Amino acid sequence: MTIGVTKSQNKTDSLLLLIESANDIRKADLLNELSISSRNISLNKSFEYANKAITLSRELKYISGEAEGIKNRGVVYFTQNKNSEALIEFEISLELFKREKNSVKESALINNIANIYVTQGEYEKALTNYLKAVKINIDANKQESVANIYNNIGMVYNKWGKNEQAFEYYNKSLEINKKLKNKLGIAASLNNIALILKNWGQYDKSLEYFQKALKTNEEINDKIGIARCLSNMASVYIDLGQEEKALELNLQSLEIKMELEDNQGVLFSYSNIGDIYFKSGEFDKALEFYAKSLNTATESNRKEYIIISNTDIGDTYLKLKNYLKALDNYGNALDIAEQIKSKQNICLLRSKIAFCQFSINQINSAEQNYLYSLSLAKELNFVNLIEQNYKELSELYAQTKNYEKAYQFQSEYLKIHSSIFNETTQSKISELQTKYETEKKEKEIIELKSNQVKTKQQNQYYYTGSLLIIFIIVIVFLQNRNVIKKKSLSLLEQKNILLEKANQDLIISKEKAEESDRLKTAFLTNISHEIRTPMNAIVGFSEYITDNEIDDAEKIELFNLIRINSNTLLNLIDDILDVSLIETGQLRIKNEKFSLAKLMEETFLLVKENKKLKQSHIDFTYYIDNNLKNCYVISDPFRLKQILVNLLDNSVKFTEFGQISFGSKIVEVNNVKYIQFNVDDTGIGIEKKYHEKVFERFFKTPTNNSVLYRGSGIGLPIAKSLVTQMKGHVRLESEPNIGTSIFFTIPFVEFINKTTNIN
Repeated sequence: MTIGVTKSQNKTDSLLLLIESANDIRKADLLNELSISSRNISLNKSFEYANKAITLSRELKYISGEAEGIKNRGVVYFTQNKNSEALIEFEISLELFKREKNSVKESALINNIANIYVTQGEYEKALTNYLKAVKINIDANKQESVANIYNNIGMVYNKWGKNEQAFEYYNKSLEINKKLKNKLGIAASLNNIALILKNWGQYDKSLEYFQKALKTNEEINDKIGIARCLSNMASVYIDLGQEEKALELNLQSLEIKMELEDNQGVLFSYSNIGDIYFKSGEFDKALEFYAKSLNTATESNRKEYIIISNTDIGDTYLKLKNYLKALDNYGNALDIAEQIKSKQNICLLRSKIAFCQFSINQINSAEQNYLYSLSLAKELNFVNLIEQNYKELSELYAQTKNYEKAYQFQSEYLKIHSSIFNETTQSKISELQTKYETEKKEKEIIELKSNQVKTKQQNQYYYTGSLLIIFIIVIVFLQNRNVIKKKSLSLLEQKNILLEKANQDLIISKEKAEESDRLKTAFLTNISHEIRTPMNAIVGFSEYITDNEIDDAEKIELFNLIRINSNTLLNLIDDILDVSLIETGQLRIKNEKFSLAKLMEETFLLVKENKKLKQSHIDFTYYIDNNLKNCYVISDPFRLKQILVNLLDNSVKFTEFGQISFGSKIVEVNNVKYIQFNVDDTGIGIEKKYHEKVFERFFKTPTNNSVLYRGSGIGLPIAKSLVTQMKGHVRLESEPNIGTSIFFTIPFVEFINKTTNIN
């Protein structure tokens, strides 16, 4: 379980406790909060809590609670890609909030409705709703919300191909965010403006704006924004024909997204890398990355992106003239598009399917799909697709010798082609006008700033000159008097500096020696205590077992206690020996073939026998990636199990309730595959300042509670040393009172045949 999901679960548990004692309206509000907090855990639970909130609010005639519940139900539908159902829920909720005159909620719902229309390609309806939301926020003086919605409006115009309007709204958003000093909003606006400049072919200016956005994101450490800027900059280098630079930036972006576990961002990067290989004619590699994008989209159930990935794969097979495979992928995309009622995608995919059918002489099917696509394109006013369908229908009818229809569609094609040419020309003139106005304003601003700088410089010259004259007079007067004194002070100061540095070096050396001595003393104290405890138990029980008066059942129990304490002592001695081997560099990793699934199961069964785990209510689970279940890998199974057991024992020691889990999956970094293991618990957690120290030998984390935790302080350091020897890395995430997650990686080397090198 990740920390984010753990937080949601903790909040949900807290709300469930509060709801037991809540009454009436407070209970309805808590049910709505439960619907939101459980959304990351279970959409069904979220829907259930929303329904309960609606039912209770209606009984109490509590309109705001009912409206909030209906909105939460709509969000669940939207997350499930059920856009029609979500739209109905949002519109009902909106009417209820209007009755309550809650402008903030009203604006948020109108924005949600607009988002649905964007998803469905209904841009006019989306714009109408965004503009309504803007008016509400302007009236309420919510400037940050106005800036965000201006960005959304710009995004709609950009999707619609109306670059001038998009540019205008992105700049409006930028101006507001600059006044508010909202760096997150500034970075987003700069990024969007850069995209429009790219569309206009102003690549130098586009890269300049992307660099500004990247710098702003780095200032606020917004990693998602950094990754987005890198991806977008890559798209500029693709247009410039610099595929290698584009690939480098996309791989940097992908690495950040994988680190953040941003699945949507990862699938974008996979798709972008596929586009680079497609453009450079490396179609096998393009298909590889499009397939990765499709798998990621399918795993996260992002239906829009399943459509995009299938379409990209279809386009690649079309380029290779493999029309059957292209048809297969276009068909998969069309099925999803019809499920979510995405008219824009249905229109485009029907035309692509028709082209493939025409290419393999399925004339009747091709004709039906072209006509369907044409009808829908007219409804959506997709002029370019209308033109394409007219042209291809004309060619289809000409091939089937239906010259009357061929002439009819050819005439329509020529008519719309001429219209598009005129519109394109006018659009280019408008773009040039916009560029001219923009550059003119920039020059005026630069000239104004230059004049201000000159005036300021002149004033500074006069002021500086006056000060300089006074300063020279004072210097001449004081110079003779201070020369000797300065020399004496300089010599004294140099000696003091040398002395102080020597003292500091001595203090640092002394502190290091004392710290080392303290840690070793603490280690010896701990170890002597840890050894003495099982030894005393073994000696005591051994003496007691010789007593003839105790019965056989008691003797068996004593034998078990002796065995347990002997194993504890043996494990402790093994740890001490491992520390010694690591210290002297004699520890060796022994690679061999083994089943990772079997090792994970053995580890689970071994740790499951832990006495504390058996006696507590801790939920102990493990999982393994499907790609690893049936494969054999090459590594050191003994040391790998030792690492997992050390980490899990640590989790058991510091967890009193909740969950402990561990698992493994394949990750890829810079085209190199690794097995990533994770151990997660809901224990007491570790303060951030101790995150690095816990891997130091003999260190034991201080705790604020009264519970005494036993241990030698060498388990985690041994685990880290072993991971390092296995050419892996360890990473820790932890928050006090929430839990701890430890991740470590080892290289993924799959055993394929007898020739696989295991050294």
